Amino acid sequence: MIEFLLEIYGEEIPYSSQILIEKQLKLLFENLLDKIGIKYKGIQTFSTSRRATIIINNLQEYTNVKFKEFRGPK
Repeated sequence: MIEFLLEIYGEEIPYSSQILIEKQLKLLFENLLDKIGIKYKGIQTFSTSRRATIIINNLQEYTNVKFKEFRGPK
């Protein structure tokens, strides 16, 4: 299994916004991973006044690739 770490650096963030950023990051990644069918064990988020971080534990190493073919008009 694979560990994933994403750290976003930005401007000064107020404390109330840090909590919102953590919740939104977690929700966005949960929805994305569920939608594309990648399994994981857990998601942790952290934030400071200048950084927001997400850690995804035990990501599935291999996935079933799904292809969609679109054809235009003749």
